Amino acid sequence: MIITQTPYRVSLFGGVTDYPAWYHEHGGATLGMAIDRYCYVSVNHAPPGQTARYRIAYSKIEDRDRVEDIEHPGARGVLQHLDVRTPVALGYQGDLLSGSGLGASSAYVVGLLMALRALLGRKHVERVSLALEAIHVERHVINEPIGCQDQFYAALGGLTRLRFEPDGQMSAHAVHLSPERQRGIEDSLVLVYTGVMRHAHEMAAKVIDAIPDRQRQLHRLAALTVEGLAALERGTVAALGLLLHRSWLLKREIHQEIAPPIVDALYEHGLACGALGGKLLGAGGGGFLLFCVPSERRAKFDAEIGAPCVRFRGAPDGCRVLVDGHK
Repeated sequence: MIITQTPYRVSLFGGVTDYPAWYHEHGGATLGMAIDRYCYVSVNHAPPGQTARYRIAYSKIEDRDRVEDIEHPGARGVLQHLDVRTPVALGYQGDLLSGSGLGASSAYVVGLLMALRALLGRKHVERVSLALEAIHVERHVINEPIGCQDQFYAALGGLTRLRFEPDGQMSAHAVHLSPERQRGIEDSLVLVYTGVMRHAHEMAAKVIDAIPDRQRQLHRLAALTVEGLAALERGTVAALGLLLHRSWLLKREIHQEIAPPIVDALYEHGLACGALGGKLLGAGGGGFLLFCVPSERRAKFDAEIGAPCVRFRGAPDGCRVLVDGHK
């Protein structure tokens, strides 16, 4: 059996500018980080007694003889892309729920690509190439209207600034903070669950449709990656919180469904509890809010927010093989 461990991510600045519908004309940039909450994917050759060619276990179990009959889009796409015809069994477990704005779908695709390559003895893929391969699977094999940042954070890990050029070229630049500044920034960040699950691709399609009429907002969102990077490098929590708030105000202007009333109410409550700013993660509509809370306000925030909170650290490493039972 092969088991891979792939980090989820927190996108800080520049979201939506990683959609091809935007960056092919204007270029784009994002700033985000992998976190120490993970997606675990297991793959194995079909065990004795497995009657179907493919068994895919997640929140349900699928037994299929044809790849095209698999309902799980990520599993179907990776198996098609790699042309896997050997009988296999796939499993999945995550530290946090899918559909919560943390890049879980892309983490699954990245982790499954690495796991199947290891199981089948395929050539190892360099990390950036692994991210690009995952983008290809999601955008061109299963035709999901997704952006192109999550795959990089999952494959590379760490704190990373990404650039998207009009000609389609993509580049990743690792950001290295001192241990003190890294810890100070991480201590100020907290995930708060809105209680609303959503299908990211449905919200993403609406956002893409709105892009032509939201150029001012998107240019500003891309520019905030530069200001956000400066705040991180200075370790300035107050500036980071303010910039996250400005980013959120811009993003919620893109489409009215990005911030439903329940999200708006929780965000305003978070500010009243002491947060300096924050944003909704992912395409919008639900999932996790990210808040920036200075250390002196943390106790008040935790006591009064009244919603599930997740503290986290950055994950310096991207996708890796955690267990290799074939060595």
